Amino acid sequence: MALAGFADVHSASASVFSLVAGGQIENTAMLLLMLIAFSTNTISKIVGGFITGGTKYATRVGAGLLVTTGAMWLMYLFFNLVGDYYF
Repeated sequence: MALAGFADVHSASASVFSLVAGGQIENTAMLLLMLIAFSTNTISKIVGGFITGGTKYATRVGAGLLVTTGAMWLMYLFFNLVGDYYF
């Protein structure tokens, strides 16, 4: 999933969802695989930003992408550590 995420997060998502629908992986594994695909896609977008727009452009776009990706990872880790105890 990580390699697929570099090229296209949508195809990686479809692959993960079909694995869940077929009962081959659990929902908790789905979340982790989706985050990995999204994270690798974020890296490729930042690299693409450097190539096409230079440092200034990539820094601005990359900051937003990293904040979004970091927030998703924080929520994933929070709910895996805390669980459903408070919700």
